[in-house]
Parts: sequence; C-alpha cells; structure tokens
Amino acid sequence: MAYKVASEYPHGVDGVNFAVDQGAFIKDDRFKNGGDFESPVKDGDFLALDPTVAWGVKKAGAGDMVIGVAAGKPFGPIEGQAIAVKMFGSMILDMPIAKTASAVGIGDYLKFAGGELTNVGEGERSAFVALAAVADPSVGVSIPVLCGYYGGSFL
Repeated sequence: MAYKVASEYPHGVDGVNFAVDQGAFIKDDRFKNGGDFESPVKDGDFLALDPTVAWGVKKAGAGDMVIGVAAGKPFGPIEGQAIAVKMFGSMILDMPIAKTASAVGIGDYLKFAGGELTNVGEGERSAFVALAAVADPSVGVSIPVLCGYYGGSFL
C-alpha cells in the first residue's frame, strides 16, 4: 500500500503528510491567528521523526534522524496540525515485519530477512526506516516503512 502524498490533498504542496509537533501554542493577541507555537515549523526547515508519535515529525535537533524538509507551512487546526514533508527517501510502503524480529521502534533501521523485514545488527544502518512501532512482531504485522532512505542525523 502506498501512502497519499500531500499533492493529492487540497492545499497542493508536494510531499508526504505527517502530524507535526511545534510545541505548546502560546496565546498572544499581537499575532493574526491569536498566538504562535513555542517551536514553529517553517517552509524549508529540516524535520526529524518524532519517536513518540507514529507518523509524527518535529523540527530537527542534535542527534535527531532527519527524514526530510518542510514543504510549505503547517495546516489544520491548532490542535493536531499536519505538514507536508519532502522525504529523504524514495517511497513509503506497508511492509511485513518478521515474526522473529525484536520490538521495532519509530526510526529503527530494518533489513530484509526472507521477504520480510527484521532488525539490523548493532551499529548497522540500512535504507529502510520504520515509521511506526511494533511492540510484539510475533503476531505478524505490517508497518509503514520509508524505503530508500538517504538522510542522516544532526550532530
């Protein structure tokens, strides 16, 4: 299954939609929309996976896994905004996780193991990155995976 890209949505920005964490909303009547966020995301900002939220991103900081660049500005209601992200990878696909794999976290690198994906070894990296967590792979699940990842991390 392929995921809808933002260009398939009414705002028409090219990228993949993710929930975006901009920190708390601070009310201030001097702003047109009644306030602003603690850490507002702007067009062109580097974005990292939010390890606490499936399909979530935040402004990249030191040590974060950068997965793309903000394509436009956040949209939607103040609570639960989303943003289009130009991905540092080729595509996002639902891929099966091997029942013998260990728990998978958001942002974990994965590798092929007989037609399924499993955890990489200590210190290894790959072109496949988990976009959702799996606490118990033994039940047989598929998760969204960024394929062809070519990003890095902020040092």
